[in-house]
Amino acid sequence: MENVSLKKGLFGYTQSSVQEYIEALNGELTARTNKFVLENEELKKKCELYEDKINESNAKQDELLEKINDLSKEIETHLSDKSKLSEQIDELKIRLDEASADKFDYEKGQNELADVMLEAKRFANDLKNKTELEFKQKKEENEDKIRQEQERIEKYISDIDELSSLLRKVCDNFGKEIRSKQAELKIVYNNLSALNAKQG
Repeated sequence: MENVSLKKGLFGYTQSSVQEYIEALNGELTARTNKFVLENEELKKKCELYEDKINESNAKQDELLEKINDLSKEIETHLSDKSKLSEQIDELKIRLDEASADKFDYEKGQNELADVMLEAKRFANDLKNKTELEFKQKKEENEDKIRQEQERIEKYISDIDELSSLLRKVCDNFGKEIRSKQAELKIVYNNLSALNAKQG
């Protein structure tokens, strides 16, 4: 704090020197109060920024969940294709039964059925393996992205908690300083009142 020399009069400190001291003290308290107000505004802006980032992370997480749902629909489509292929196999079996009266046709149909079933089985296995591999890869990618977003959100929450703690500490210290300065001003005021009483 800026030092102010209190000039002594005939019966103690002069009123002008005491007034100058009070004005200097009041100016310093006002400047420090303004500084704390600015710091408080900056902390509020940082908190709002972190909240925006958290909302953005939530939006990205929703987007990832939507992609997972789209992938599930693709899997259902592949299963539907497999069901249609099974129906085709059943139709070939019916044709085979109808051609059972003719051995040649029966053997031919049986060979065709075996080829179709073999090809169908190969196609179904390839489709199943491809689908399972794609699903596993996309699932792992989405789970990793979700985990990263969760870690980012946890980091944002931790930063906000630290900022909140710092803000509470600043407010507590500011309150203690204000009460201390109020006590000092009260003492000065009482001394000034006593001085005026003596001079009166």
